[in-house]
Amino acid sequence: MLRKAALALLVALSTACVASVHGGGDAGAATPDVAPDVSPDVSPALGDAASDLPAGDAGAGVPPSSPNVMVCPTQPQHLLVLDFRSGWWNGGGGGGYSASFPEGSVPRIDGFAPIIFPLITETCPGTRLEYHHVLAEWRLNCVHPQPAGAPLCRGNLSPEVTLGEGDWNAYTQIWILSGSEMDHSDLTVASALFTKIGKATQATCLPVFLGFGDGFIDHANRAAEILGIGPIAATTRPMPGFWVYLPDAIEASNVTGAMLGPHILFTGVAALTDVVQHVGNQAIEGDSLIDNPLVEVIAKDNASRASIGVGRVPATKDLRWGRPFVVDAGMQRFYMADKKPQTLAYLRNVIRYLGSVGCKSEERPIIVP
Repeated sequence: MLRKAALALLVALSTACVASVHGGGDAGAATPDVAPDVSPDVSPALGDAASDLPAGDAGAGVPPSSPNVMVCPTQPQHLLVLDFRSGWWNGGGGGGYSASFPEGSVPRIDGFAPIIFPLITETCPGTRLEYHHVLAEWRLNCVHPQPAGAPLCRGNLSPEVTLGEGDWNAYTQIWILSGSEMDHSDLTVASALFTKIGKATQATCLPVFLGFGDGFIDHANRAAEILGIGPIAATTRPMPGFWVYLPDAIEASNVTGAMLGPHILFTGVAALTDVVQHVGNQAIEGDSLIDNPLVEVIAKDNASRASIGVGRVPATKDLRWGRPFVVDAGMQRFYMADKKPQTLAYLRNVIRYLGSVGCKSEERPIIVP
């Protein structure tokens, strides 16, 4: 539960939600290990090479890397992951759905969560993960690696989120995985709880990852507004896809070559998962980034839509490093992290990158008192 001291810092925000942008499109043909055909570039364009962070010239605070491996940050990483979808890594989308459960109970956890958690915590020595699945009616709180003899996750029906750290600056990076206002299981972006979570994130100096896809964009847009980034996400879906992870999931297509910019996030990544599907069944694809002056587009999907971006909220006297961030419109790609080594390399590069910039890194502050 959020500590009272932290809650005292939270103030009410406007409840406006950025509307989706609708259109149409297909997932594309399966091309697992072959460079796909791509349509001509469209705005927003990939960032100029001179402004990217190529391996070996990463910029202040980012550790050097070899052509294949981005090195770990100096400080062990402690990720706070907040999943606002009916399930990206647990629940419906994550394939490990658990019905409502009593306060403090130990729910059944299967599906994707037990796969993705160790892949994250094995990124660098000492990496820890605290995962909170935050829905309108119930909560799930997980810690990995868990203490000896302790359960991986616990259920919680209390009106606040149970968080292990009273001071959110005790974490090193925050990941926000977006849900949708069209999914009645999801917490609304106008709710008091989501506003409190957004303000608690804003009150930290921490780098942030914002992930969305498959029509689940609303929490990403609202969180980006609260954090001073502005709207970032658009979808072509009239309704979210409600895809559910199963172990038979396969990579239907990937992005290669010119669709991946020369950014350090793609160190050791020549092919990155794009569309995912079940064998002979439903596919899940990403959404798109929209033009935003704070977001530098560094990758596109097979539909030539802006897919991955990086940036930094401008520094102030209270936020002396600014706030570095990564935004990814293709959350579905992580379902292949256990099967596609280069997609796993990208996931781990995001963790290393966010741990190497901003207030918890060796990077110098932009504003010096």
